[in-house]
Amino acid sequence: MRHPGLTHNPKPRPPPPTPVLACPRHEAWGLVVYSVFRNRGVSLTRAIEVPNSPNVRFHSMITVRLGNNGEIGTVIDNTGGSTAGNPRVPPKVASFP
Repeated sequence: MRHPGLTHNPKPRPPPPTPVLACPRHEAWGLVVYSVFRNRGVSLTRAIEVPNSPNVRFHSMITVRLGNNGEIGTVIDNTGGSTAGNPRVPPKVASFP
């Protein structure tokens, strides 16, 4: 029987993230989301998705595309620019909401 934290190549997988929905209050600073896509057709709507709540706050976020494939539409929910543009300027969001 295979350990549940292992994939077919025996590198350990990270634990799943805690959904912000499960937290009564959440605040985060200095988040970076990197995207590394192997296929050009990959497109994500957003890097970070959070519930609409006054108890959920984010500060200093950036999304960085490594390579030329794929794209992320916005940094957090519907805020921030896309990673698809050239010249490559990583989209940033100072605070949310």
